[in-house]
Amino acid sequence: MKYFLILLSLLHNLPIHTCSESKQSDVTPSPPPSSPPCPPTVHEILTMYNLPPGLFPDAVTSYTLSETGLLTVSMPIQCFLGSGYELVYHPKITGIIRNGSIEEIQGMESMYFHFWFWVRRIQVDLQLDDYVYFDLGWFTRMIPVSLFDSVPSCNRGPPVSFYSV
Repeated sequence: MKYFLILLSLLHNLPIHTCSESKQSDVTPSPPPSSPPCPPTVHEILTMYNLPPGLFPDAVTSYTLSETGLLTVSMPIQCFLGSGYELVYHPKITGIIRNGSIEEIQGMESMYFHFWFWVRRIQVDLQLDDYVYFDLGWFTRMIPVSLFDSVPSCNRGPPVSFYSV
């Protein structure tokens, strides 16, 4: 789609304006006045709901957010975050976003005691606590919120595991 817009712009001498979930530099040129403003990235949406921006990795290509709070996040590949995270993001993740939480999550897993569990809910209270709580059903996993202050890079994976609950 981006290449189509560039080609169309070159053919008609129109200014180029595209929005994407890619990382933005500190110095971004302002769009032409006639261009519609870009919607916020999913990471900016998270901060609007008092959640840390790094709850989703950099591989996010698109998202939708309904009036009821249904958040659908899409990535081209399954993504694994290790080294303290031990989280797996499937290509499509859904959940209901509320102030300080994402509930009814589908498409995300977390390792706990060498087993993979589906993440059902994420809760954060940035004013009272320094942890992100991952509800895994019978267990709750706590991860320091500082790991989610910046958007993490996606790795292909996860490592091979025989245990999934």
